[in-house]
Amino acid sequence: MKVLKEMKRQLSREYAQYLRDLIAEAGRADAGRQVFGAGKHQYRLGPVLALEEIRRVETQRQMKFPEEYVFYLTQVGDGGAGPYYGLYPFEKVMRENRNPCLGQIFEQTVMPGITGKQWREHMQRLDALGESMETDMECEAYRDKLYAGMISVGTQGCTYDHMLMLAGKYAGRIMYMDWNELPDNPPFDTGMTFLEWMEGYFRDIIEGYNMKNYGYRQRKTQEQVLEQYSSCPTTAAKRALLDSLFRQGKIRAETADFLEELAFADGDVTDICCVLLVEKEQERGLAVFEKMLAQKRIPAICGSIRCLRRLPIQTRSRLYRQVLQVLGEIRDKEGNSVYYFFMDCEQFRAADIVEHVRRMEDRELLKTGIYVMGRAKDALDYVDQFVQWMQSEDFHVAHTALQAMAHQKHDKLMPVYLWMQEKYKTNSVMLKNLQIAMEHVK
Repeated sequence: MKVLKEMKRQLSREYAQYLRDLIAEAGRADAGRQVFGAGKHQYRLGPVLALEEIRRVETQRQMKFPEEYVFYLTQVGDGGAGPYYGLYPFEKVMRENRNPCLGQIFEQTVMPGITGKQWREHMQRLDALGESMETDMECEAYRDKLYAGMISVGTQGCTYDHMLMLAGKYAGRIMYMDWNELPDNPPFDTGMTFLEWMEGYFRDIIEGYNMKNYGYRQRKTQEQVLEQYSSCPTTAAKRALLDSLFRQGKIRAETADFLEELAFADGDVTDICCVLLVEKEQERGLAVFEKMLAQKRIPAICGSIRCLRRLPIQTRSRLYRQVLQVLGEIRDKEGNSVYYFFMDCEQFRAADIVEHVRRMEDRELLKTGIYVMGRAKDALDYVDQFVQWMQSEDFHVAHTALQAMAHQKHDKLMPVYLWMQEKYKTNSVMLKNLQIAMEHVK
């Protein structure tokens, strides 16, 4: 490995050949193209580019590409094999990235280290500018500056792109960007330079790691996790380190022992330890979850139970009564996953949760409880309660109750639907749902 690092530092011909060999080996390891996106890129590389061509574009666009990216295009291949759906060819990169501020070097806005608060403020500013047609140009100018100094070099599909940082101290770093521009989903910093990101992808395939969410998790071995955990400075750092274990196909007995002990020694990571154990050592993980239930560790229970929803229905159902015993301790929307867990169990009945739902003060949790009750086999035993919720002054509660009953048939439903039709006669969302519900009652 030391030799490879030295070759990488020099960006040598030997390192370029090593990368080409690595890609070919990854293709053989994934002969069935089971890795997400591999069916698209097929582990093939485009022809290398002449360095003069890249320098010409840099001159024309008044920009500078990171050295690692230029090295890859000119000595390894132009596009093709790479994370997710692969690397875009250089021509496509330049065709689809027309930001006039692309290569400007100034204090970048979107870069590694941007906080959630900063991102939300920028998204609020864009929303404010976008509300008026008169500010379209100003809005685009703001967006151009916001994303200056970064360029899309590939995609995960949908609205997620791989962004290569071009300028400043983070030049050469890869970030993941969701172009939905959701306020609570800022760009994600992989922490890897372009070549680290590319090489790591192929090495992980060869070594048999789980490739789901590549780049979102640290590339750590089990030994490194156990060695480094005690020195993590923050809870976030601890959770990120443990999260890297999801990449493992299997965990060693030593790692499982560590996770089980940690689950009850550090409450900040109890949930992630439980989920890891359930995924890697199912019976051991379920035993940890049952102990959490007995101790009524509500935050950890709510955080863990999402994973349990993926288990076979027989396994989920055996925990049903135990989970039901802690329902009264849940007070806020973090418990939504608990209600959905009930819905996934074969013995679920609305009768088991109706009293908890009636007393619920948190609106989001109340809405979830109403919706889940509507999916129960005995939902119509509580039609009077659903009618009461549909007549609520809270639009969101009324709307959820309507959706919960929308596919049911009962004589008491049509009168309340007609009442709601009059009450919400100017609300297109409610009227559309009422139309669906009324068709099912007929």
